[in-house]
Amino acid sequence: MGSIMNNQISIFILLLSMAAIVQCSVPKTKEERTKSFLSEFESLLEGKTDFKGGQFLVSIGPEEHFGSYGQSSPKDAFHSASVGKLFTMVLIRKLSEKGKISLNDPIHKYLNKELLKDLFVYEGIDYASEVTVEQLLSHTSGVNDYFESKGIDGIDFIQIIQTKPNIKFEPVDLISYTQKNQKASFPPGKGFLYSDTGYILLGLIIESITKQKFENVLTKEILKPLDMLDTYMYKRSTPLSGKLLPISPIYLGTVEVTNFDSVTADWAGGGLITTTNDLLKFQKAVWNGKLLSNSKPLDWIGNHSFHTGILYGSGFMTIDYGEIFFLLRGTPKMYGHSGILGTLLFYNPELDLHVVANFGGSNQLESSFRWMLHVVRIAKEINISHE
Repeated sequence: MGSIMNNQISIFILLLSMAAIVQCSVPKTKEERTKSFLSEFESLLEGKTDFKGGQFLVSIGPEEHFGSYGQSSPKDAFHSASVGKLFTMVLIRKLSEKGKISLNDPIHKYLNKELLKDLFVYEGIDYASEVTVEQLLSHTSGVNDYFESKGIDGIDFIQIIQTKPNIKFEPVDLISYTQKNQKASFPPGKGFLYSDTGYILLGLIIESITKQKFENVLTKEILKPLDMLDTYMYKRSTPLSGKLLPISPIYLGTVEVTNFDSVTADWAGGGLITTTNDLLKFQKAVWNGKLLSNSKPLDWIGNHSFHTGILYGSGFMTIDYGEIFFLLRGTPKMYGHSGILGTLLFYNPELDLHVVANFGGSNQLESSFRWMLHVVRIAKEINISHE
């Protein structure tokens, strides 16, 4: 999620500034709150031809709210997009807690020279030997981004996904694309560039250490322990339930890619099919220490500027609406991750607010953030009224 959001950020700020002026009335009952969340969801998506369905789950303390729109139901599965990076980050940290890796380790300790060839060459100097695991997690390694950054020949990878639906990508194909078509953006630790290529490398590091496929490690370390029965890797594995749920429509731009083999161009960068219920289980486990005993979410927060009001840390996003527009100062910050398909997985500990949503398309990014603002403001008012 990079250049596409750049194209939308100005309208995003405009819409939020308009939203800030409107007073947020607080629905008094759970039913009224669910209706309010659904009404906002619908109003943001109504009439859009590049959208066919989406769903959400809002948890405020013990109170849960479900909703869906279009062709989707609340229980349908959907593509996680970059929300899946949280899973890759947790797997790396689990390996660290087991003493099998250090976040300060150079990545060449786990990946061979051929795989790293040309990825970290900046102004004629190859920095591959200096790149650390932590720099991949925080997008500060300098490696380019195959998914949203055009290559030196002008190739747009998203267009490849849209126009070549029968291509099934393997991880090495994604690395090869950056090797052949892109250049490093800066020396390691000297900048920030959101990079799916970096997260593919993290997935390969996980495989190198465990001697297992990434999908198998994911199932063993996260999905089984959390009873996430409906989550699996798109066209690479199957859910623990043994049943494939209907998948909500997926749009890249105006092209529906729901069943394209080319959507396998995510993998460790976010290639999960999941549900709102499963993601809520995962997020709660992350915050209550069930998955990691020594590493805490608030320690992963960083100040790398992803976009105005969106900061990036060690595999973790912070959404600060007050930085996006001054009238929104005082709005509680949200911590987690978003994805290019308008997917959200965020939490605020003070409000005990979990937000899980799928807006189903890359053109719905600003809608997803605007909807989350509506949810956060209501949760804040509920919290004030209970004080």
